[in-house]
Amino acid sequence: MLTGLWMGWIYLPGFQGLFSPANPIGMLVGVKLSLLAGTAALALHARLRLIPNLTDETLGGLAWHIRGITALAIAFVVVGAFIRLGGLS
Repeated sequence: MLTGLWMGWIYLPGFQGLFSPANPIGMLVGVKLSLLAGTAALALHARLRLIPNLTDETLGGLAWHIRGITALAIAFVVVGAFIRLGGLS
């Protein structure tokens, strides 16, 4: 998580223009930080709620978490590629 925040600071010193439609890189960095927050939320929920109570009946819930993490990871790659290309221009 620290490296994600660090990346945001590098691209947007002081996080100026974060989520700003006038700044495509700021919008993408904001989306990427939101994806990071979603990943952390899913990980915490799985660690604190699902895994301690894991049984054969609750395995489906963990499978949905795995699908969610996978979708977020794919979105990370796509948004990162747009950042690398210089935005959505």
